Amino acid sequence: MFLLVLLSVVAAEPSIESLVKTSEANRTERIAYTKTELATRQKRLALSKRGAVKRGQMGTHISDTAISFPTAEAKTEAIADATKAVEEITQQLAALEAGDEAALQLCLPELTKLEVGAVGRYKDGKAVDVVDAKQVIVAVARYTAATTIARGNALGTAAPRRLPDEVVWVKGIDTAGMVTDGRVDLTTKVFRVTGTKTYDTEDGRNTVFVLEPFDLAPAKELWAKMHTKAPAPTETTASTPASRTWTSADGKFSVDATFAGQIGGKVKLKKLDGKTVELDAANLSQADQDWLAKQSK
Repeated sequence: MFLLVLLSVVAAEPSIESLVKTSEANRTERIAYTKTELATRQKRLALSKRGAVKRGQMGTHISDTAISFPTAEAKTEAIADATKAVEEITQQLAALEAGDEAALQLCLPELTKLEVGAVGRYKDGKAVDVVDAKQVIVAVARYTAATTIARGNALGTAAPRRLPDEVVWVKGIDTAGMVTDGRVDLTTKVFRVTGTKTYDTEDGRNTVFVLEPFDLAPAKELWAKMHTKAPAPTETTASTPASRTWTSADGKFSVDATFAGQIGGKVKLKKLDGKTVELDAANLSQADQDWLAKQSK
């Protein structure tokens, strides 16, 4: 049973521009990481397809150059899993490179350090207490990073060490189906740290950060503007000449069109509506005939 003692909300509204800029900076790094991950998964898929089935083998054996399976069923399952992983990562990479809406969520910073006003993606954890239909207290496991250590003349890796759980108070999410000690997936939303809550427990008073879902709509709008490609400018080249006004020798006829070629005494012109007409060069004004003479030089 948790009893609320004090509520302190002092969150400042985060800068949408700053959030989007951070996400854009993360996009380059994320693309590089995703390409590496895709290559790894593609290699795993190729090895799985070439892998041998060795009856009586204990489990699946994996190396950098080969994979062997104890049964044909295990091989089929491994190929299916690897294929799904390749497809999912390929989709992620396409979204990241295109800079679409899905890329924004992938590139948002993670809430690795909780502080009031911070915005980002969070992790999953287990429910400490389901407060009501929209609030739950969640404990998230934390570990130290793996470190390289010296072992005589060789280097080894120290395994990550478990740290005390990070406890947060989550508001504004649907808690239906959640149970104490059950898994709470917080990875599908973006959260803002809006303040702190202090409550009483059997072991004493505890103060934790409050997380609430963050409205990404303004950030998505700005992100879309950043990644909307402007139409390519139309260049005037020899192959796409500029339009000009062509006039008959008697001045009674004129048309705005581009020069599309000349065969013999016939001049082909392409009008602005896309239609093509042919005129006798001799019937054009002297200015037009002089222009044609220059094109033939």
